[in-house]
Amino acid sequence: MSQCSRLLRVACLTALGVVAIAAKAQASLISITSGAFSPSASVAHFTVASSQPLPYSEVGATFASFSGPLSSVLSFNNFLFMAGSGTLRVNFSAPEIRAGFLFSNTTNVTTSLLVQAFSDLAGTQSIGTLALGSFGAGQSGFVGFQGDALFSRADISISLPSPNGSYFIDDFRFEANAVPEPTTIVLTLIGVGWLGNQARRHRR
Repeated sequence: MSQCSRLLRVACLTALGVVAIAAKAQASLISITSGAFSPSASVAHFTVASSQPLPYSEVGATFASFSGPLSSVLSFNNFLFMAGSGTLRVNFSAPEIRAGFLFSNTTNVTTSLLVQAFSDLAGTQSIGTLALGSFGAGQSGFVGFQGDALFSRADISISLPSPNGSYFIDDFRFEANAVPEPTTIVLTLIGVGWLGNQARRHRR
């Protein structure tokens, strides 16, 4: 066996080990930043001519219901306003791989967010649950999540100790095209290396 072949074999075994470790460690849902989205991601801006209650649909996402005491898409600020603890149900017209939004806490108490994603609209096939974090009084920021499988529905639960506390979400973005995972990149490199080795063997 030539030195080139030995090196290729070692590289392949190492790469397969990386693939196995990455696959084992992969979570069903992970947190992501706004930078994980491509420029072509769909974005719901909640732009309406007059304020309206849920359900509300825009660019392939339907904000179907909110179990808390109050929810409305407000025209003067163009965002989805909600009050009290509850769960916001979002249905997608096509399966997505990641989603995220800007959250602003307008209360004087800490508000916590949790998301559960489902592969079906009925909400019977969960692909995972993820804590999106907490926001203190007056804080705002972006929260996002990505699945290792496509999802058609996301239930976003907002919890706060005050029944009258309010908050809003805006720029709700989502997309289906997946950024290549490290495992995919490794396998591609293996394929390129193998083709290169075969080409060298044929030239001899």
